[in-house]
Amino acid sequence: MHCQSCADAIGGSLRSLKGVKEAKVEFAKSKATVRFDPGQTDSLKVRKAIEGAGYRVA
Repeated sequence: MHCQSCADAIGGSLRSLKGVKEAKVEFAKSKATVRFDPGQTDSLKVRKAIEGAGYRVA
């Protein structure tokens, strides 16, 4: 993640997932916090959404 626009892109990708209740992406900390309904999505889908937006997950 290189800038705030990157964080916004990641956040949008995460929020588009069914079951995501909240996605907070902090550019300054290179951190994303995601709250989701485990009955509708899982951490693998969250990871794939980030990677699908063109970013790596540490």
